Amino acid sequence: MQNIRISKSKFLVGFFVLIFTLSMTVQPLVLSTLAVGGPPETVTICHASASNSNPYIVQNPSKDGDVGGHDIHNGPVWFDGITEEWGDIIPPFSYDDGSYPGKNWTTEGQAFYNNGCNIPTITPEPGTIVIEKVTVGGDGSFTFTGDVSGVLSNGQTASEEVDPDASYTSTESVPDGWTLTSISCDDENSTGNTESATATFNVEEGETVTCTFTNTKDADLGSITIEKEVGGDEISEWAFDFTGLGGFTLSNLLSSFTSNDLGQDTYTVTEDLSNLVDGWSFGGITCNDGSDVEVTENSVSINLGEGENVTCTFTNSFSDSSDDPVLGCMDPEANNYDSEATQQPEGACEYDEEDDPILGCMDPEANNYNPDATQSNDSCTYDENPPAQDQLACQVEDASVNVGESVNFTATGGNGSYSWSAPNGTPDNGTGSSFSTVYSVAGSYLVTVSSNEVVVECDPDISVAATPTPTPSTEPTPTPIPTPESTPTPTPDPTPTPSCTGNCGGGGTTTPFVPNSTPTPIVQGASVTPTPAPLVAGAMTVLPETGGPSFAYINFLSSLFIASMMTGMMMLLIGYRALPVALLRRLD
Repeated sequence: MQNIRISKSKFLVGFFVLIFTLSMTVQPLVLSTLAVGGPPETVTICHASASNSNPYIVQNPSKDGDVGGHDIHNGPVWFDGITEEWGDIIPPFSYDDGSYPGKNWTTEGQAFYNNGCNIPTITPEPGTIVIEKVTVGGDGSFTFTGDVSGVLSNGQTASEEVDPDASYTSTESVPDGWTLTSISCDDENSTGNTESATATFNVEEGETVTCTFTNTKDADLGSITIEKEVGGDEISEWAFDFTGLGGFTLSNLLSSFTSNDLGQDTYTVTEDLSNLVDGWSFGGITCNDGSDVEVTENSVSINLGEGENVTCTFTNSFSDSSDDPVLGCMDPEANNYDSEATQQPEGACEYDEEDDPILGCMDPEANNYNPDATQSNDSCTYDENPPAQDQLACQVEDASVNVGESVNFTATGGNGSYSWSAPNGTPDNGTGSSFSTVYSVAGSYLVTVSSNEVVVECDPDISVAATPTPTPSTEPTPTPIPTPESTPTPTPDPTPTPSCTGNCGGGGTTTPFVPNSTPTPIVQGASVTPTPAPLVAGAMTVLPETGGPSFAYINFLSSLFIASMMTGMMMLLIGYRALPVALLRRLD
């Protein structure tokens, strides 16, 4: 009986130990699970690698603890050409009652994060080309073709957005009556050409380049017409020459000439009277326009205004007087000289009464020239042997040369003006006091120099010898030294796959992350609007303590639970084994 009580007591002790263990371990676990809200939450981050081709690896550490290991991975966001270690990219997030502000969560960092931690594709900012139209003296429409085109009037513009770092053109079609006077661009790398009426734009990223086309309206053009009118005795054929307006001839076949498309300027037209045929006389000039004209004998000057048309008439008369002589004084020295007289009667000329003439030599070159003489008396005397000029001479620097060598000459005396002749030389002639020539064939050559119609030969004659053939060298040819064979350069081992060093946090993999085949394009300079979880004001970078038990405490309870379970089960087993033995002994 006592054994049965002992067995029962052991059984009951084991049972209560088991129940107590379950209540002490399961309850905290349940409370912990309720407090934590399930398994630990994770956050996606870009973990810095050591590879410039894949600078970041996608990892998902837990928010409550593993992120802390990545927070110490300091450094800037990776960029091409970086020479220092770069840091992780972690977005801001909140967890329980705390928050994390993020790491490297800049525009550049978000570009990587939003592109799956791959290097983002940067699209350069486009440029803009602009053409502007300016007119002077009027308004009109101007057509442009090319990379920027359109039809523009004064003050209007046209523009086009283009890719940077490229060259673009725009060309104007200049209409009649206009002149393209200038093309100016506000960028030193862009130019304009008025001959081709083309502007060339060289645009950089984000740049706007404007080229201004300035056109000036042409002035209205005028014309001048010259007519010929003849009078007097009838004649069937006639012709008169004119200078000015390019020169022309008026005749019985063409009695007028018109010069069109003339701008504002002064134009002079003159009738040539030097070839006037006997019987013709010049009658005068009349102009039918009220413009500013000036007539001078057989010439007219016309100040042509804008769009003005002027007509001037030149008149000539013909008289057939070959059978009737014109009587008059034909002496030009007479007071009554008649230029049209064809016959001079005796005593027709009249002269002023003069004092007695002053006789003497009137030749300035004579030895006895008299500047006061009014009548020559043939008394001039001259030197029989006038002083000669300095004697002309030729000097040769070296009369013996080889083929291809220069021969140099110097002339002295004469009148200071010299002309050289060197047959078969190069050159074969020349001027000046010094002269040089070269002969390409061996032989003897004569060179002469002239001055003031005096010619002298350069003495001695030039002797040109063939160029001597060089004597070949008798020195032995050196034996070439063999070049040593080059030692092959060993091929370096391939660079090992970069591994994570230091505290990588979260136990994330260090295998390089393979970038997406189609990364999301990011426009440079564009703002990136992140969508982070709301932040709690005043949060610190250290991860907050959570409301539930730590994992170390949970591990401790688990170990205690297992030990208590094993103790209770052992006591139950001992109690059950002792109970049947006690019952049998009682039955006995």
